[in-house]
Amino acid sequence: MIIFSDFLLLQSGVSSGVELCSDAMPGTPLADGAVLAVATQKVVVGAEEINTGGNASKEEAEEGVDDTAQTVINLVQRHDLVEAKLDKKEYTTLQNGYWKALLAAIQKAQGVALFFGSEEKIPEQKTPEQKEEYKKLQTAAVAKLKGIAKTEYDALVARFNSFKKNFPALQKFVKDEVLANFTEFEFYKSSAESATLGTCMIIPARYIGEALSPTFYFWMDGLVGEKA
Repeated sequence: MIIFSDFLLLQSGVSSGVELCSDAMPGTPLADGAVLAVATQKVVVGAEEINTGGNASKEEAEEGVDDTAQTVINLVQRHDLVEAKLDKKEYTTLQNGYWKALLAAIQKAQGVALFFGSEEKIPEQKTPEQKEEYKKLQTAAVAKLKGIAKTEYDALVARFNSFKKNFPALQKFVKDEVLANFTEFEFYKSSAESATLGTCMIIPARYIGEALSPTFYFWMDGLVGEKA
């Protein structure tokens, strides 16, 4: 099974509460693969079955009812997601903030991978001269990469290129699907204590048609998959 976690939270050093979903639940790619739609189900948790050794009477059945039982969304319960109450303006602002934070985190991770695994050692790129010098240092550093280090760096480059390619489709999905039908959506995020809105993935969820549970929408370039 593949567990998908929030890339942005992982890059900020958060190690727990970062799981968002897994391939144990059916997923469908949308928006040219930029979005992963995951169907969910409602399940009952907290109820205990009592074996009476036969058919229980009405009184026994009533006594056996567990008032701690709750009906929950399986994905929310399994990955400990929390709901975020947002209005349209808040969501738009926070979602735009997330895009910027995600791009910056990918770029920073590339620099850390190249320059001795330390953010402090990443050369500055404030002036045109510094940017030009950075390109030269980057080319030299990439040429020295081998083994796991090269694999990890190549994965970050692929994520960066994928995000840039997918961004128009992501923007269109948010505009045409989420914002255009905003009142039909709920929003969720990681339960990690440091998962503040705008610095973690905001997950839209929508009840489609007569569905009894919502479909959740994840941004593929913001997910990190790992075998459980």
